[in-house]
Amino acid sequence: MSKLQNNPNMIAIKGHSLVRSSETDALLGKAPKKIANSLTFFSKGKSKIVDEEFEQNTGKPKRMAIPVRVEPKVFFANERTFLSWLNFSIILGTISLGLVNFGDQKIKYAGIGFTVFSILVMIYSLYLYQTRATMILNREPGPYDSRNGPTVLVISLISLFVLNFYVKFFY
Repeated sequence: MSKLQNNPNMIAIKGHSLVRSSETDALLGKAPKKIANSLTFFSKGKSKIVDEEFEQNTGKPKRMAIPVRVEPKVFFANERTFLSWLNFSIILGTISLGLVNFGDQKIKYAGIGFTVFSILVMIYSLYLYQTRATMILNREPGPYDSRNGPTVLVISLISLFVLNFYVKFFY
């Protein structure tokens, strides 16, 4: 961990930015103090404090960026989402293997379709997990949601169910 993150004079406000604790005195009802050589800036959704320190040789101010800390619960939430997608795909794979093993010749084709779909859901969940983990590690602002993926998965699942009933009753 960086020594800048362990600075007791810096605190996080709403989990997004680091500011000097004396800058929050106005929010806490204390008398405001003037803070010299401190600047807050926002860039691409990330807010950071840049402290100006003077270089010893030149006397010019040196700017330092203090990194924003990522909470461990963000990593755990990503892992929970990954495990829930895997749970869904394992249940779907179990159903598909039941269709393949215990169905007649017509239903086996639908079971194979469900098996392929289950494998695709596993690959999709792994892709989402890896993408989000990389975004979290790089402290990217987002978006972390997947708007098209669940829609495509639900439409595919409905299509497979319709195919299963069509093969069973009309083929």
